[in-house]
Amino acid sequence: MLKVSFEIMKSIFNLCIICTFWVAVSGAVSAATLSGAGTRETLIEQEDLSFLSLGVDYQNQQRDINTSSQGKLRLKSQTLDGYIGVDPFKWLTVFATLGGTAGEVSGMSAYNDPKFQWSAGFDVNWWRHHLEEPDFLAGELSLKTHAEFGMHNSGSDSEKVNWDEYFAALLLNYETLAVRGEDPHRYPHSLVLFAGPGFSWLSGNYYQNPTQKADFHEAHVFGVVGGLELFVASNLSLGGAIQYYDAVTVNVSARYHF
Repeated sequence: MLKVSFEIMKSIFNLCIICTFWVAVSGAVSAATLSGAGTRETLIEQEDLSFLSLGVDYQNQQRDINTSSQGKLRLKSQTLDGYIGVDPFKWLTVFATLGGTAGEVSGMSAYNDPKFQWSAGFDVNWWRHHLEEPDFLAGELSLKTHAEFGMHNSGSDSEKVNWDEYFAALLLNYETLAVRGEDPHRYPHSLVLFAGPGFSWLSGNYYQNPTQKADFHEAHVFGVVGGLELFVASNLSLGGAIQYYDAVTVNVSARYHF
């Protein structure tokens, strides 16, 4: 697993190097027409970055899939990506991720080469209630919707796995510690627990040789989601979650909230 994660990080690093190179080349080519001195006024002036969150995510996924030619098989994948979230309103977060995925389908020799992955989605906070009784459970209850679309590309040459996923979850959240009136500067700052039903529609195709292509889709659409997010400080959180449909998918994350 560590070797696969390293390969994913290496591919992401290579992508960053390539992007930096092209930016540098473009700057060099057009250097004669660029000027650092210009008007100091801007279209938008931002007082602070409290609307912004940055982070990293790792996912180890296992799903049963129905294939067009081989019946039910198991899809396994590992994904590492970067996260950016923006809050246009206090109750809404719009986010995107960019990274790499290494995947395999039952019968393949091993995880194939990691390739490009991206996703986009939103979180909506619908409802919140301050729970006062019993005292030892004092905290806040809230209801949130998470929705996301992602594209995964993995492998090359004779072994490739590509798939799309539509994911949504309705989550009941319980937050404690900081909202109980304790010192907001203590560590950890807050703890959030969440659970609820999940929906995952997944479809794609894979090649086990250059001419043998098989389509597939998920074996089970509905499942359950549960996890926690620990705010080690008011602006830094570490999270973990489990999705279960027919097998367990594990997510871990880190977020910095400006």
